[in-house]
Amino acid sequence: MSTEFGFDFDWDANAARIEDGGVPHVVSKQDFANLAHNNPERLFIVSMASRPGSTKFVTTLEYEHFAPTSKLGIELHMYICKWEDMFWYVISIPAKRKDIVDEVLKETCMRMADGLPTMLGGPNGESRFPIQSPNAFTLENDWSKRSPLDIKKEDEMAEVDDTLKDYSKRSAELN
Repeated sequence: MSTEFGFDFDWDANAARIEDGGVPHVVSKQDFANLAHNNPERLFIVSMASRPGSTKFVTTLEYEHFAPTSKLGIELHMYICKWEDMFWYVISIPAKRKDIVDEVLKETCMRMADGLPTMLGGPNGESRFPIQSPNAFTLENDWSKRSPLDIKKEDEMAEVDDTLKDYSKRSAELN
């Protein structure tokens, strides 16, 4: 299994837990793998960082509900790791706060799927994400609420609106 952890430290031996103003704290590979199993009172949400909507979900959850300067801020734990040559977020919150997660899932058109990522047919054959536990889930797009075409249309319309606003502003300045 090819799992790497951290930022500018040894990816092969560590995970990064992001806290204290974005400072990474080293978590051993073994401790990372056992996080969910050793903390059954917490939910763990795993997401490929490049998945559309993933960063919006993570950012909304943290800054609108578990802001670093708020009392709830200490309850959100965020890890970043590199597994199978891709970056992954692992977000952990107390299970009693699942209602907040559900609200953000709905707002960002995402869903929590049972099970965790598995790489098939890679250079190492089958590879399972390091965290495997019943209280860990995978973040996925909820296409029943919003399709990729809808997103493309919304982005296009936002660009059109910006263009028209810029034109109106320039026109008003000329007159």
